[in-house]
Amino acid sequence: MKSAVKKEKIYTPKFQNKRKTPVEPYDVNALLEVQHLTKEYGKLKVLDGISEKIFNGEKIAIIGPSGSGKSTFLRCLNVLEDPTDGYVFFEGNNLCDLKVNINVQRRRMGMVFQQFNLFNNMTVLKNITLAPLHIGIRELNKQKRENFKIKFLNLFRKKDNKLPVLPLQTTKAKIKDDAKQNAMRLLKRIGLEEKADVYPSTLSGGQRQRIAIVRALAMNPKVMLFDEPTSALDPEMVGEVLQLIKELATEGMTMVIVTHEMGFAREVATRVFFMDGGKIITSAEFKLAHGDKDEIKARMDELKARRLEKQPYDMPSAGSTFKRPKTGYAAALIEQCGLKGRRAGGAQVSEKHTGFIVNTGGATCKDVLELMDIVRETVLKETGVELEPEVRVIGEN
Repeated sequence: MKSAVKKEKIYTPKFQNKRKTPVEPYDVNALLEVQHLTKEYGKLKVLDGISEKIFNGEKIAIIGPSGSGKSTFLRCLNVLEDPTDGYVFFEGNNLCDLKVNINVQRRRMGMVFQQFNLFNNMTVLKNITLAPLHIGIRELNKQKRENFKIKFLNLFRKKDNKLPVLPLQTTKAKIKDDAKQNAMRLLKRIGLEEKADVYPSTLSGGQRQRIAIVRALAMNPKVMLFDEPTSALDPEMVGEVLQLIKELATEGMTMVIVTHEMGFAREVATRVFFMDGGKIITSAEFKLAHGDKDEIKARMDELKARRLEKQPYDMPSAGSTFKRPKTGYAAALIEQCGLKGRRAGGAQVSEKHTGFIVNTGGATCKDVLELMDIVRETVLKETGVELEPEVRVIGEN
């Protein structure tokens, strides 16, 4: 009887097994390049074969309806989400290649999240200096280990064959001092240097988001990725965050921004990606100094028209209708403008809903769009506030 030979099982990551698309030569001039990028969660395809290039100094705004894959696309750029298929190149390095040290590549890619993601058990200063200190001390220790290895091997070498010890360029004390000085310089830039020793939980949302931005800047990144940086903020706090991002754009920082702020995208972006259904439907390219700034509005109208084709006019509607006012803010506007209880079909104005309009049962897209026009025109006339509609007003998804 032959004995069964047990074969050794070699572990391979799941996402690597699923890659079917062959890698293509990358563009050496592109800072970031994605090839046939696909992301699936079970049977749900969130990204569907996206191929794009982002060049040094570009400001990319990604806009589109909720659920279209904007945030997933952004997270795939630094492989916080493993692509199911396709490839991501950063400075010529294939981030989907297991031989590439992804943590080294991420040091040059700053990321700002919707919910700040600051460490609440650390002061503001420690939040900003944490990464530079960790990397700096780690590199110093690595050099010290290399020197120890050289000294040890020199014991067995002849005098003429001994290797020189690498000179240390810095010390732990200098690394800590440089990190602190850089952090205070960044805090001074945003006017929060007096908050260096306080904890994030004591700050406002706008202050925390600005600190999250300078925390990313502390690593001197080549590109900044912003995932709806103002979505969790009250309306009065949005301006201070957008102003900081505008300053970075003026300085030439390469940026990729997922946003619903159409005016901001018009002002800052050099190129706009319009996403829907996991694809970049169109890429609008325009120059701020000479181009037509109404191009974004025209493209958004085109995108909304395409969604209307998918979602018949009499189909039930769901989701927010206006962008981001908080409950108290919405209630004050509705009370001031006498809109409480205003209806159109099955749609009704509600001060308890951050999007102003709710579906009371049987509301169609036509009802919601009609009521949106009434609310927008009334609020603009009475208060001068221009409400910004969200694309996701149309349809069930």
